[in-house]
Amino acid sequence: MFDSIRKARRNRKIESHFGEFSRTFTQRQKISVLKSLWMIALMDGEFHRNEKLFIEQTAEVLNYKLSDTNVLKLNDIDTNETACEIKMMDQSQQDWFVITCLMMVHVDGKALNEEYALLDSLFALIGISLERVNSIIGKHKAICDDFGIDTGIGI
Repeated sequence: MFDSIRKARRNRKIESHFGEFSRTFTQRQKISVLKSLWMIALMDGEFHRNEKLFIEQTAEVLNYKLSDTNVLKLNDIDTNETACEIKMMDQSQQDWFVITCLMMVHVDGKALNEEYALLDSLFALIGISLERVNSIIGKHKAICDDFGIDTGIGI
């Protein structure tokens, strides 16, 4: 009983902080973000607990319920469709997507070249240049430095 009360409170907090943000994404864009994270998580051949938690937290931020049926939808979308959906996001959403992907690379404690290669190809499909990625990282780092928190992306 107490767990359900805590979960309800947590969901209200998430909704109050990220509700408006999550409404700016279409369902297909939410699925595309989660599919991208799933692909990154599987690049090293293992699905780590921290990767699972990160995907769950991202789904909560996006207000996307990870039911069994919805998890199966991640398999219904291919890489090109994922890229098309993300391409249609506005610049702010794409910036968030870049940082979220970079955090996923680092969440299991080891960033592999294969994961960065996947990001390079995914970002290229979307049309996000290396210069833009570096600019996004710079802004993210500056914000984290201002608040005295870790970037979560290994810099």
